[in-house]
Amino acid sequence: ITEDRLLEIFPGATVEIDHFILINGLEQLGGAIRSHGDLTISASSIHNNNAEVLPGGACGSSGGGIFVEAGTTTLVGTDVMENYADFGGGVHNFATATFNMTGGHLAGNIATGWGGGLWNNMASNANLQDVVIFRNTAEGVGGGVYNNGSLEGSGVTFNENIANAEGGGVYNDENGEMFLTS
Repeated sequence: ITEDRLLEIFPGATVEIDHFILINGLEQLGGAIRSHGDLTISASSIHNNNAEVLPGGACGSSGGGIFVEAGTTTLVGTDVMENYADFGGGVHNFATATFNMTGGHLAGNIATGWGGGLWNNMASNANLQDVVIFRNTAEGVGGGVYNNGSLEGSGVTFNENIANAEGGGVYNDENGEMFLTS
């Protein structure tokens, strides 16, 4: 495991990544990726990354695979698997950010708090199309997805996700909007 995240996308930057493997990153916010810009990742894998509070840090960790802090992050045919964080084991979509995912898997991610696969947070927007959300775990709520932002999904499959509190597949908070079709 490295002792830093693998990529940071700064405000105003536009980045496209294709056929890439991001593995073994370690940082408090975004084990593999922290994005403030516009990021598109295609036909790639983001796996075995950890978001954890490092020495001298405070609060909790977020986004084991990806911490979308601002801007728009789009995954196309990309898998986010076996990542770990306190919140948003696979992905934490934060504040006013937008997270789009078409195809691919959110699988085997773990959160010690909320959102094993995905935490779609506050005023953020998430759009999922033909995504498989499989075997994610949250010690709190939302094994597959914890939503308190705005989430739209089409053709999304939830399978074998676990939450120790509520919402094995999905936990939609009272402040969240969620629209699922097909």
